[in-house]
Amino acid sequence: MLERHRLDLMDILRAYPALDAAEAGHVSRTLSFLERAAGPFSRHTAAGHITASGFLLDPAGRRVALVFHGKLGRWLQPGGHCEPDLDATTLETARRELDEETGFSRDALVPAGSLVGLADGAPLTVDVHEVPADGGFPAHLHYDLVYLFRLADVAPRQSAAVRWTPLAGLTYNPDRSLGRCARKVGQFIR
Repeated sequence: MLERHRLDLMDILRAYPALDAAEAGHVSRTLSFLERAAGPFSRHTAAGHITASGFLLDPAGRRVALVFHGKLGRWLQPGGHCEPDLDATTLETARRELDEETGFSRDALVPAGSLVGLADGAPLTVDVHEVPADGGFPAHLHYDLVYLFRLADVAPRQSAAVRWTPLAGLTYNPDRSLGRCARKVGQFIR
């Protein structure tokens, strides 16, 4: 990804409206990482890297698409690593990951941050979490930027890979990132 995107993200995070003290800490850690890391978007940066995921609402805004994460054994929002050759921004990373993990075309995945009062390109939430060692990769941090999307007027399909969960049911989800996303969206969509 271009140096310009790093600078844009830093500006967005400096003005970011954190939901609570925990998220403010995640934002601060992510901003510090962006300021100091030589390759913040590369999965080969051993200490950690920026990742992006998508919190996808159905067309009515009542349900959220979750995918099963085999390594963690939990249903989570789709997301993954930035691919600098494919993605110019982390928003594009989130959209590509949604496409790959849910099977909905990129055209059907509409950025929806404005639904909750976010500026263009701003994530819905920011989360820093440790990823356990796996294969040739040591334990490291993911600085995850979660973007809000709404499915265009397409019938949401349930499959073995995708589970549509009521938004209200995620508000107090033990996964802090999912719960924070649901609380933020729930304030605006009823």
